[in-house]
Amino acid sequence: IVVDGGSTDNSVDLIKKYDDRIAWWVSEKDDGQSHAINKGIAHAKGNIFNWINSDDILYPGALRKVAECFMDDSTTCVSGVTRRFDAINDDLEPVFVGDELKAYTQMPYNQHSTFYRMEFIREVGGVNQSLHYCMDKALWLSYLFKYGVNSITTVSDKLAGFRIQGESKTSRRTV
Repeated sequence: IVVDGGSTDNSVDLIKKYDDRIAWWVSEKDDGQSHAINKGIAHAKGNIFNWINSDDILYPGALRKVAECFMDDSTTCVSGVTRRFDAINDDLEPVFVGDELKAYTQMPYNQHSTFYRMEFIREVGGVNQSLHYCMDKALWLSYLFKYGVNSITTVSDKLAGFRIQGESKTSRRTV
């Protein structure tokens, strides 16, 4: 699923190039990232949920690893390592589930490499559309309050890459 906010560059041409591999896509103005994510959720038919932005990547084998983890029915969330692409090029740590207090208070959480069962996402109504920056953290806290940390499977594999660049919403602090 690809949800594009009405890009005026060559994004639509690129999407059309891969149209035969995409279950559903749209390119139209939306009310922000959270709204766009929820549009995608409305069309999703799978059992596992995550999103990545256009600057980000999933590493080869990441989806296979996540699917393997979800084969255990007691797993409701899978979290791995996200690699940051910036001048420092640091690895971010996966969620540390051995310390429940840390999971709630320090929130060592990486949206790009955290996958949830879709039934949880539907139960909470997707991501909070009133939030423009911390919708991922709000989702994480909703998950923790519902399930705690015991049904999170953490993996030490790099699952995703998060590109930090000067024009991104995160860097510019814009909506």
